Amino acid sequence: MRIRTKGGQEGLYGACDREALPVLLGTLRPLVIGQNAIAVERIWDQMYRSNRHSRASLFMMAISYIDNCLWDLRGRVFGAPVFRLLGGPTQQPVPVYGSCLGFAIDPPLAGRRAAQLKKDGFIRQKWFMGYGPVTARVAWT
Repeated sequence: MRIRTKGGQEGLYGACDREALPVLLGTLRPLVIGQNAIAVERIWDQMYRSNRHSRASLFMMAISYIDNCLWDLRGRVFGAPVFRLLGGPTQQPVPVYGSCLGFAIDPPLAGRRAAQLKKDGFIRQKWFMGYGPVTARVAWT
């Protein structure tokens, strides 16, 4: 998704669910067009209050897509990452895990992936096994 101002600045977001398009292009679009794009909080409030169903489901997803685009645009305008615009870091860094979503759990492939994550400095890993570890038959060493 892309929002572009008259001045040519853009805010981007990833792919949107097809089911949310009628809300994005119908109900919410008129609330965004012509507005000050860096007035993100005001635009969000107007979208949220525009419909009694906006508190959940496709409506909230559509609001989120627009909100993400507008925050990205705001970050580009001010030349700062969004976390800085939101007040900067609020705590000390925390360790993260290497996600293996979408990677094969076939033992040789999983072993190579696990070794690479360890080499990259991850001390934790999260694997997604369709029916639990028992069905994966992966030997962890």
